[in-house]
Amino acid sequence: MKNNFFNHAPKELALDGFLNWLIIEIKATDDIVSFFTKLGLCPNGTSSISEVKVRRQEKSTDLIIRYSADSKPYKALFENKTRGSASREQLKKYKKEFSDFQYYKFLKLARINFAEQKLLDELEYVAIGAQELCSAIECLTFSNQVTREFTEFLKFKYIEKIQYIESSMVSDNNYSLFADSQAQHHLIDAIHREIDGTNDATWFKSGANVGGRPWTQLDIGKKPKAYADSTEHLFWRVDEQIPGYYLRLTQYANVEAEFKETKQKNRDKLREIFAPISKRYDLTYTKPNNKGIKECEILKLFFKDNELPVIYDSLVELSKELIEAYYEISYDA
Repeated sequence: MKNNFFNHAPKELALDGFLNWLIIEIKATDDIVSFFTKLGLCPNGTSSISEVKVRRQEKSTDLIIRYSADSKPYKALFENKTRGSASREQLKKYKKEFSDFQYYKFLKLARINFAEQKLLDELEYVAIGAQELCSAIECLTFSNQVTREFTEFLKFKYIEKIQYIESSMVSDNNYSLFADSQAQHHLIDAIHREIDGTNDATWFKSGANVGGRPWTQLDIGKKPKAYADSTEHLFWRVDEQIPGYYLRLTQYANVEAEFKETKQKNRDKLREIFAPISKRYDLTYTKPNNKGIKECEILKLFFKDNELPVIYDSLVELSKELIEAYYEISYDA
């Protein structure tokens, strides 16, 4: 893979540019019907695709395709990502500006997480993953060095890792993979999928620290105006510090120093009430630190001190119990 061109190319070339080139190459051949069918761009049973026109960066979109399928006109919009996340504002903007299109596709090579898939369903975009794209390319009779390198790139860089994360990471207790945001999302998805809709606080976030180390967060509870006008949030976060990656439950509120004592009292109350709940699960915790004012650790466990099968088996029910207890807690005025 070191010498694979796509391993070093930017997204605009490795994905947008490749698709643009491939469609132009095959548009006058029978391969175009097979390719469009595989990607869900025409009804099953379509016999001919013609008048294919591809445009990049039309009103800032990644790719727009206009064509006829069995003499009926169609228009498709592609929003493409390698690892980036879907943007609600961007997807809504495209849907509004191209409201007469038949197909809205979100193509992402990295793993699509639960929050992303939920957003796509809401906005009526259809997701296409690396495996689907690879299968569509491999079914073509058209093949050359470029297509072979691209499918190799998809398999090595994305497909094989996603398959391992979803099928074997947990049973292998391979917590070293939490250095990859896709593995972090897989863990958080296990909780998010089961608690989604239980309250209005649930919110998924993901980003990177200085140096590019990923973190992933799931808000699971909140107390509006807990400190004057400041809302308190309760969230799980996967992050890294010496001696490795960890999962912590955090109490957060954007408060000033005047609320330090009150917030610390509430922190201690949360720890006291959550301690017997957390001890019912076969998990090994580390002592939370007391440094933060805005952000305070309530529970914390390092993956190296635990077994991933146990963590995955415990987190959903533990989260449900913590959420229920959190909303029953009253803070002193």
